[in-house]
Amino acid sequence: MQTRHKGWLHRDCLGGLLVASEVGESLPESGMLAFNLATAGLSSPGEMVGLQLFAADGEELLQEELALAGHAEIEAFLRTVCSRHAADFYRDALLVALAPARGWGAGGGRRNFAALRHRVLAAIYAAA
Repeated sequence: MQTRHKGWLHRDCLGGLLVASEVGESLPESGMLAFNLATAGLSSPGEMVGLQLFAADGEELLQEELALAGHAEIEAFLRTVCSRHAADFYRDALLVALAPARGWGAGGGRRNFAALRHRVLAAIYAAA
């Protein structure tokens, strides 16, 4: 996304959102989940979203692509969070930190998040 927004997503809500995915079955206690929207903005019936799961050290654990047409709840979630439709995405990524909210709030948590975000975005854009 062009701008950075912060928000909180309950772990159970995230699990419910990803119930029909391999990534949803493998969520670790810490790390990061990336919704890679680079392929979603292709105005076609085959709009896809890439899910990439990363460990806390930035190592990619799992990658999966889902057709938005078959996952209306994910499409609605992305539209709500990003304030636009899938056809309007362009090289966007939505990052979800997989840790309790209190761990990211201040001090070392912010530094750890920034370092992990940097590694994850580098991995996403290197593959593009």
